[in-house]
Amino acid sequence: TTCPFGLNQTGVAVTVYFSSWKVTRPFPSSATGLALSGTTHLVVGAGKAATTSTDGLTWTGRPGPAADANAVVVHSGAFYAAANGGAVLSTSDGVTWASTASGSTNDLNGIASGGGTLVAVGKMGTIVTSSTGAAWTAATSGVVYDLQAVTYGGGKFVAVGFGGTILTSATGSASTKTATTRTPR
Repeated sequence: TTCPFGLNQTGVAVTVYFSSWKVTRPFPSSATGLALSGTTHLVVGAGKAATTSTDGLTWTGRPGPAADANAVVVHSGAFYAAANGGAVLSTSDGVTWASTASGSTNDLNGIASGGGTLVAVGKMGTIVTSSTGAAWTAATSGVVYDLQAVTYGGGKFVAVGFGGTILTSATGSASTKTATTRTPR
């Protein structure tokens, strides 16, 4: 499959070759997160935008959440998004959104679900946790670097951020710094 891409900087026409990927641009701005619950794919991003698909090919723009979402995860059958201003956004269908204060005003950059707990991470080492998605509790990260992402696997949460920061936690509420290194560019 080919896709005419335009002209490069020297004025030469450029064609991009794809093996099995279909290019779809239903999103009005920058996509920052993707999650799947049942048969519903949800993409969130900048511009307070969201879009959904049941097959990954046909996408429908949806009324956006109340804040720019930076990451999204599924927890107990609902989507939860880490958002700017410390908001945690939730929706069961990608259409109707609720916004919950996390207790922090720092932007939240990443969110993960595991062991019955949601963990969101963000600017200035922010970590907040919740078992329900409704009430959030601050956790101590021990770092001041922005945390960019978090995941769950092997019975623990792992968060990463600026300055080479890597944090681990079995519960999400207390973290252990496993590395902070800077690699020369």
